[in-house]
Amino acid sequence: MIDSAGLEDGDGVLEIGPGLGALTAGLLERGGRVTAIEKDGRLADHLRRLMPDRRALHVRTEDALETDFGELFRASVCRVAANLPYSVGTRILVRIVDAEPRPETVAVMLQLETARRIAAAPGSSDYGPLAVRTTAFFESALVKTVSATCFYPRPEVRSAVLRLVRRDTPAIRSDAYPRLVEILRSAFSQRRKKLSNTLPDLDLRAVGIDPELRPHRVPPGDWYRLAERALHA
Repeated sequence: MIDSAGLEDGDGVLEIGPGLGALTAGLLERGGRVTAIEKDGRLADHLRRLMPDRRALHVRTEDALETDFGELFRASVCRVAANLPYSVGTRILVRIVDAEPRPETVAVMLQLETARRIAAAPGSSDYGPLAVRTTAFFESALVKTVSATCFYPRPEVRSAVLRLVRRDTPAIRSDAYPRLVEILRSAFSQRRKKLSNTLPDLDLRAVGIDPELRPHRVPPGDWYRLAERALHA
């Protein structure tokens, strides 16, 4: 996880859901300046007691679903390393992807199914809005799968480590991104239907999209061009 985050000495790194602090300790040992967000006040206090002399550790007792990630990334945090809670992992990751500015790297452990959806290629059953939105700003890779036997108590699902690396230049203009989200929501709400049925008001052919296609067949770049064109239509 730490290697996947690309952590270097002195880097500001965000950890979400540190729990008992196993990953936190590793990040600190690597020289990271850790901002840890822990919703459970008892666990947050445990971290503060466990590492009282760690000047490079700042524990915030709050819900990551309400954290202003943009504020952290504008300050000193440039990386994310976290074991995301399965129940809200997707929502947290989307908020990180949507934040402005965005971190240089993200390395997270989350449910394997979710990781596959983010790293999915066009045409696959896992490909959808999550992959398209993430690809606009990051290159993604599923680093490794983690067996349920590695955890106690043992979860009912498999896990995976996902790595995101920020693109030097976003693949979509920032002003067109909200329109992209709207278009994807409409297109994938009925993913078995042709685009001519789900997006009847958009000129798909103008950006090279066949209206007879179903949404999971359209590569990210075509979605970005469609959103940018639709913004000024």
